Amino acid sequence: MSERAPSRFGFTLIELLVVIAIIAVLIGLLVPAIQKVREAANRAKCSNNLKQIGLAFHSYHDTNQAFPTAFKLLKDADPTAHPDFAGQYGPSAFVLILPYLEQESLYRQIDTNKSAFSSANMPPGVGPNLAYSTAVPVFVCPSTPSGAPTADFSEALGQSITDFNMKIFYAPPLTFGRTDYAPDAGFSADVPGLNIRSAASIIAQPPSPPVRLTDITDGSSNTLMIVEDAGRPSWYSSKGLVTSSPTIGSYEAGPNGPTPQGGGGWADPFNYIVTHGADPNGTGIAAGGGFRGLPQAPWSCALMCSNDGEIFAFHPGGCNTVFGDGSVRFLKAGLSLNQLAALVSRAGGEVLDFDY
Repeated sequence: MSERAPSRFGFTLIELLVVIAIIAVLIGLLVPAIQKVREAANRAKCSNNLKQIGLAFHSYHDTNQAFPTAFKLLKDADPTAHPDFAGQYGPSAFVLILPYLEQESLYRQIDTNKSAFSSANMPPGVGPNLAYSTAVPVFVCPSTPSGAPTADFSEALGQSITDFNMKIFYAPPLTFGRTDYAPDAGFSADVPGLNIRSAASIIAQPPSPPVRLTDITDGSSNTLMIVEDAGRPSWYSSKGLVTSSPTIGSYEAGPNGPTPQGGGGWADPFNYIVTHGADPNGTGIAAGGGFRGLPQAPWSCALMCSNDGEIFAFHPGGCNTVFGDGSVRFLKAGLSLNQLAALVSRAGGEVLDFDY
């Protein structure tokens, strides 16, 4: 009697390909969902960071009866700063709020009565101080692609100083703690059809005096104070990282993205922005307000088109912002310059009859 050969169990090639295809489809469905969950968590963390910063600004106001200015203007030029540099530029607004962010020990390492660029305050390589190169997590948004809490700001800071007609350049490396946030110190644009040409914000630019809550006649809950300007000192546009060097008129930006308003170091006194608008075509060029001959018009994009001293974030559809009452709100992309001007202005008397 012959024995039957034992049955063999297994997949045919077709069955195996079907299983692989199903797994690939499931992964394709799962990855975007994971990315959305991750971004939702990052956006929430970013919002919480800004909430703490907004509360710190209000704590500063409670103590000093006014909000900090974009930077502290020293009464007399600091002789310990570089001889070719205007030594009246004191600490940044973010330095001034450090004690209200549980960073008292870091704050004490900085001499706020001296220039921000005093040899006593500058980081190793230029000065002896480690404070500026310290990473402060609350100043960094986790949605930013690089994620690095510190960066070399030599080129960016050097460009800022050039834009402000000051003669100095710091050789690399010049390591600063990064920030993805900035005080919005006003609005200035010259675009056809724009109702507001220039608008002062809650964060005043010296020599203008500091602003009190009673000075915000538009209402603190209707006026922007802190915004995202993420990714600096790298240069980003709505199309991603800018790797070329676009040129227009006499304006030529370097490939690493030096920005007119500073490179995004929390200790940089130029880490404030003045909203001018940007090129809506994704070049990453922002209106320069006269810097290096770059015209203010016709750049009509209000936000999310450039991080070159403009409102910019890596959240889909908009960015987190802090209003004057300390509330954190998500500002939608697509606002017009007129609408943004109304939000920045602290005393323009505008009616906010639009969804933001």
